[in-house]
Amino acid sequence: MTLGGRLDGPVSRKRMELLESIWPLLVNDPVVLTTGDETRTTTERAPGNGFSGLMCVAEVSVGQEIPDTKLYVPLFQYNDSAIEAERNFELVLQKLGMEWGLNGKYSSTMASIL
Repeated sequence: MTLGGRLDGPVSRKRMELLESIWPLLVNDPVVLTTGDETRTTTERAPGNGFSGLMCVAEVSVGQEIPDTKLYVPLFQYNDSAIEAERNFELVLQKLGMEWGLNGKYSSTMASIL
C-alpha cells in the first residue's frame, strides 16, 4: 500500500491507519480485532480460484504526483456466509463514516435484492 515505503506522506499514513482499523473486518478475524495482532494470517475458504488472494493496484493518473493505491479483498474468501460478509462490510462502512453504513441503506439494499 505504500509501494515499499516510497509513499510515506500524510495521505499514505492516513490510508494505512484506516486500513488497519478495518482489516480485521475485511478478513473476518476476531482475534486480530480484539488483540491487534497484525502478524496473523487468515486462511482462504476456497484457495486457488480466480478470486484468490488480495489484489493491490497502484493507479497512476496524469497530473497526480502520487499514485492512488487500492486494495481489493474477496470477502467471500474470509467469511462463512453471505450474511456474515454483509454484516462485516456494513461495519466497515460505519467505521469509515460512510452514509450507506450509517443510515442502514447498505443492509436494506442487500435485503431488497435477495
